[in-house]
Amino acid sequence: MDWVIQKATELGVDRIAPVLATHSVVRPRADRIEHQLARWQRIALEAAQQSERWSVPVIDEPVTVSQVLSTSKTAALIILLAERSDGASLTSLPLHNTGDVWLLIGPEGGWEEQEFRQMLEQGVVGVTLGPRILRAETAAIAAITVLQSRLGELG
Repeated sequence: MDWVIQKATELGVDRIAPVLATHSVVRPRADRIEHQLARWQRIALEAAQQSERWSVPVIDEPVTVSQVLSTSKTAALIILLAERSDGASLTSLPLHNTGDVWLLIGPEGGWEEQEFRQMLEQGVVGVTLGPRILRAETAAIAAITVLQSRLGELG
């Protein structure tokens, strides 16, 4: 997570919210969450300074899939990355630079089928990065890079 926060910050992400899914391997301990959030915010600050960003992304407390869906009404587009998906490729998804784009990256163990269906039923758009199974941190950086490029934020 440290590495993802650092690289996502360098790439221009505004907010990072760890999602606790059924198959999440790492779960922060409740008694250490304040310490962990402070550490993650420090990593984001250092990455923002290094990449000469004037804004530092907000690092939220970990949330459940249900919490994500209950707050998702503010996003213009919510994208769900899934391996072995019949969804469109992220590179071909129609994008409009008209609001917040949320990107949901699956946990180390992948999305649980019920979570996946629930998100799609709520209007989340399922996409794939191709035929390879990527580690969560690799998928995050690859997807952010594709989105930033397509939205005119890179190059």
